[in-house]
Amino acid sequence: MISLLYRNSTPKKAPPLSAEALDSLMIDNAISLVIPEKEKRNHFLNILAEPLIETEDILYRQDILRDFMSHRFLLANLSDLFGAFVSVVLEYNKTRQNNKLTYRKAVGTMIDSGVSTLQSICILIRDLLLLLQKLDATIDGLPLHSAGLLALQVRLHTIVKSDSFTQLLAIAKKYDRLIAIHLHADIAFELGENAQLTNIRLLSSVEDIPVLNPKKEPKKFSFFKKHEYDDKKEKQKDEIPLNYNSFTTEKIVGQSLSDITDALIEVANQILSEFMGIKDDLLFYETACHLLDKLQDLKTPYVFPLFGNQTEILDLYDVFLLFRCSEETTVIPNDFFLSQNIGGMLIRGDNGSGKTVYLRSVTTAYLFAQAGLPILAKKASIVPICALHVLMASSENTLDILGNAGRFEEEVIKIADIINHSVDGAMVVLNELFQTTSYAEGTQNLYHILQYLSSQHIRWICVTHLLDLFDLYGNNAYVSKIKIKNHKASPYIK
Repeated sequence: MISLLYRNSTPKKAPPLSAEALDSLMIDNAISLVIPEKEKRNHFLNILAEPLIETEDILYRQDILRDFMSHRFLLANLSDLFGAFVSVVLEYNKTRQNNKLTYRKAVGTMIDSGVSTLQSICILIRDLLLLLQKLDATIDGLPLHSAGLLALQVRLHTIVKSDSFTQLLAIAKKYDRLIAIHLHADIAFELGENAQLTNIRLLSSVEDIPVLNPKKEPKKFSFFKKHEYDDKKEKQKDEIPLNYNSFTTEKIVGQSLSDITDALIEVANQILSEFMGIKDDLLFYETACHLLDKLQDLKTPYVFPLFGNQTEILDLYDVFLLFRCSEETTVIPNDFFLSQNIGGMLIRGDNGSGKTVYLRSVTTAYLFAQAGLPILAKKASIVPICALHVLMASSENTLDILGNAGRFEEEVIKIADIINHSVDGAMVVLNELFQTTSYAEGTQNLYHILQYLSSQHIRWICVTHLLDLFDLYGNNAYVSKIKIKNHKASPYIK
């Protein structure tokens, strides 16, 4: 099965990000301006929520997206043709189901039912094969560079140019004209022992024949039971007469038609299994291209990240802020740096300074990078992470004591769940935890959580109002300290 999303059938993916975490990043809200269809956005977000881990898998998607950006007509044409492909498949499945029901309830003959089923299946197979020809004509000869599209190009061309394809299309085109009364199909078969049908073959000729005379006397035929030859090599035989009546004829020919139809269905299923998922794959790239069109309209830089031993992003934009701000508003980009020696990052800033925006933009950058998408920045290199956990608490305080107590308990449960599911190489993103506790208690609780994460080699980024945390970490070189001022990040200086 060919996939344009995954390099192989068992890609390594991070555990899926929760719907709550995705909502907190505001990505759906942002791209709804570009992609109004909820179903398309959900498909895009579901893929985004499962970051790829291996660099080769990420580059596989990057290269495909680059090809589609260079050949936009190809993406549009493939989307239309595979959309038609899926429609034929749906009709194909519906027809098969209806034929089963019709066959069970049929009042007419098995031959009539068998010919009708064969005819409908041939029509649908013909449509599938003609669509494959159109797909091959669309993609053939294009100067593609991505492994995924090249594999699709080669596979389509190999199938369409094969002798089997030509023969199958000829059969499908011929038998889609079957009319039970005026035309007939030549079917060859043999009778084995116990009168079992064997070696059933579909012959390609379809001829006009006169309407059979229903009053014609029934014929008789025999089958021969084999015995050992005698010394004179004479073959002995026991002849068992069978009435060659309408029921016998109907049984044999009807079963033959059913066997032929099943064989054609098997062929159709092999075709479907190779290409069935591509329509959904293309939806992801459609959304990605629409997003890039929007960035070009806004004159916002974007770049495919490199993958190395440290994360460095220059002039990083937040997609939500960028898409939702008015034209008069200036969106300030930020830099982000996380070297191999840094295990954690503390972020502080005044209310409204842009702490949450900064955290959101960094988290979204990781998701985009590991989905094979460009990052909204001028320059970027990323170290892929094996899992991403996000807990974005609200930055607003509340005076409701009972509400505060409930919120603290909820945050403790969520952070405990994150800790239980985090592994070496993961990253945990925390925003304004424990606002509703006392200052000293919140500081101590959060400090111990961060220390535990570090001990497990889990990186973390934490926005907090608990400024004593900065003192607790002191000159710890393992932890980077950032201050956000007027939406601009800078190294924290006390």
